[in-house]
Amino acid sequence: MSRSPGRFRPPIASSVGAELWPGIESKAEAEARNEVRADALRSRVPEVARKLAWCDGGSHACHLPICAVCARLYRIDRFPQILELADTCEGPRKIATIFVDRFSPGQLQRANPKHALDLLRKRFDRAGLDGSTLIGGTEVAWQAQHQRWLPHVHLLAIGVPETAWAQLDAAWANSGTKDPIQIDELRDLREQLSYLVKFHAYHKPGQSRANRRARACPLPPDRLAELAT
Repeated sequence: MSRSPGRFRPPIASSVGAELWPGIESKAEAEARNEVRADALRSRVPEVARKLAWCDGGSHACHLPICAVCARLYRIDRFPQILELADTCEGPRKIATIFVDRFSPGQLQRANPKHALDLLRKRFDRAGLDGSTLIGGTEVAWQAQHQRWLPHVHLLAIGVPETAWAQLDAAWANSGTKDPIQIDELRDLREQLSYLVKFHAYHKPGQSRANRRARACPLPPDRLAELAT
C-alpha cells in the first residue's frame, strides 16, 4: 500500500521536468483547485482552508491529503516507482478496485484505514495471494445516489492467480454493494498506474455509459468538509 501524501520525499529532479506523463495536472491547475477548496472550506473547516490557501508545495507545504498541490507532488514521487514495478515484476498484471467499507454521511470520521487494510491483507492471504505483488492507494468515494461514503483501494496486482479472484469475489459476497471487486486489464501503463495514487475531491452523480464516463462534479461543501476533516 502507498503512504499518505503527508509523508512524501522531495521528488528527484528528473521526475518533475519534461518526463512528466500526459494527464498529470500542472502546478497552476493544482493551485487553482486549492483555491476552490479553500473557498468551500473557509466557513466549515477554517484551519484547513488557511493551510490550502498558503500551501506552495515547498517551504510552506501543508502536507494535507486534501491539498491538490501536495497530492500532485506525492504522485510525481510515487509514479516512477510503480511504473518500475510494473515493468520488472513477472506475472499477469491487472488493475483492481476493491471496496473495503461504507459509511453514512457525517460518519466518515469513524473510518479506520489501518483496520481496513489489515482486513484486506487477511483476505488476500486466505485467497492465496501471498506470492503476488500488490501496490496502490486508498481513497474514498461519495455516492450521492446512495448517500454513502465508500472507502476503497486501487491496486496494481501482479501475479495473482485467476482462481484467487474467484475466492475474493466470494469473500465480498455479503458486502451490500454492487461490484465490490472490479478487475481490469492493464492496457495503458501511464494512465492507469498514475491513477493508483490520485487523490480527488469530486464525485460522479450521473451514470456512466458505454461511450462516455459520468461527469465529475465538485463534492457538496458539507461532504468536502467531512472528507477534509
